[in-house]
Amino acid sequence: MANDVAQETFVRIWKRADQFDAKFGNPLAWIGSIARNCAIDRLRSERARGFVEFTDEVPDIRLGSDPADMTIDSMVIRRLMQDLRPEYQRALMLCYFQGYTYKELASVLDIPVGTAKSWVRRGLAALKEAMQ
Repeated sequence: MANDVAQETFVRIWKRADQFDAKFGNPLAWIGSIARNCAIDRLRSERARGFVEFTDEVPDIRLGSDPADMTIDSMVIRRLMQDLRPEYQRALMLCYFQGYTYKELASVLDIPVGTAKSWVRRGLAALKEAMQ
């Protein structure tokens, strides 16, 4: 599945190369967002077809935290994530690392969809504030 996602990422980058504008951002961030979107699209597709189980298991952000394997940015983000309110942390982890939609997030956390959206938005705002 990872090979397929990588291939789809390269194809999307190739097809959309003319849409990239350096005035609006870093090329690596643009490529990263395309790769992330491809991975989430595949995960959701596989989940809908029943090939990937729906789980509320949250990845442990301390796993793989060997400083030699991580960039400074990822170390900072991991540290800041640990300082978030638990509900924001869980919402962000499920959305960004498991690819959950707001509806799926609400279902897993047993909260209204609006609350799920708010937790994600507030968690991102808290991370942004902490990084400044």
